[in-house]
Parts: sequence; C-alpha cells; structure tokens
Amino acid sequence: YPEEQLELLIELVSQIMRRYPEIDAVDVVGHGDIASDRRVDPGPLFPWKRLYELGIGAWYDEETVAEYRHRFGLAMPPLAQLQRALKTYGYRIAETGEYDVQTRFVVRAFQMHFRPSSHSGQFDTETAAILFALVDKYRAETPPTGLAPVLESER
Repeated sequence: YPEEQLELLIELVSQIMRRYPEIDAVDVVGHGDIASDRRVDPGPLFPWKRLYELGIGAWYDEETVAEYRHRFGLAMPPLAQLQRALKTYGYRIAETGEYDVQTRFVVRAFQMHFRPSSHSGQFDTETAAILFALVDKYRAETPPTGLAPVLESER
C-alpha cells in the first residue's frame, strides 16, 4: 500500500472514530473479515498492527499469546471450541465441529488480519493462541458456553 494512501486512510478512520466514539476497536475490520467466503481484501499486506498502534482497530497482547501458545502446545482446543471463539470474536461462522469450507475461509481471513505471515486457513497453535488472546482482551466479559475454561488459564 502506498504511504500516501495509508496516511489518508488513517486520517479518515481517525476522524470517523472521533465523531462516533461508540465504535469499538473490534469493529474496524476489512471486507475479508465480513465476507470471508468471497473477499480477501485488504489482504495480508495491510498494516493492521500499525493502525492499532495509532488507535485504530484491535490487536493482541504478545504476553497473552505466549501463555496460550504454551497451553495449546500441550493440547489444542477442539475444533468446535475454536469455531466458537471465532464467533465470539465477531466472525460469521457456524459451529460444526468439522474443518469445512466456511471454517477454512474464516480462519484464512482471521490470519490475514492478525497473522499475515501465514494465512493457509489451517488452525495451528499460533493462530489459536492469537484468537484466544483477542477474545481475552476484547470479549472476555461474555465468553460463550464451553469457552470459559480455556480463557481462565493458569495465570
């Protein structure tokens, strides 16, 4: 993305967020986050972390990711629980317990946003750790049934 385009975008979104303070950080998303089955933009090269550092959007805390990475290195949550966490965070996904097409598209969209270095659409320890760190940070007040035991890790 050209720097001039990013600067214009940052200014525009900053103005919108000042005008509408009820917009939550997790509400700043890309097309791919909303329509993961048919859109991939803005794609893995979009600087989401940079925007977060400027007060736009959401990002995870590295320390929390490290805690979940350690925990999930021992045992990954079941796929249905991972799907539930994606839904809790805000992605449109049905909890099927199966690695189906919708899951692959949603995981890929999540990875392009929060883990752009690897966006295969496959769940792995790092993706799961980032997801649960985000749920912890932004959605922990209302964890869905069955998610709470993972969120209440040994800290």
